[in-house]
Amino acid sequence: LDALHMNDSNCQMVEVDRSKRSDAHNMEDWKIGTIPVLIVMCGNEEIGRVEEAPVQSWEGDLLLILSRHRQAL
Repeated sequence: LDALHMNDSNCQMVEVDRSKRSDAHNMEDWKIGTIPVLIVMCGNEEIGRVEEAPVQSWEGDLLLILSRHRQAL
């Protein structure tokens, strides 16, 4: 986020357990197939996801997703 000069106050992390459940959110709508998973949302729209094994790295894949959608964020 620092590399893109983005404000992290717009970010939220939702943790799920191995059974893909969260105390704070209904996870059924998110269609989680594998864990770990990183789902990037802009408003109510999913703009990207990294599942199980990232292509570059967790940070690199997140940077790629955010840079592609930077104007929407």
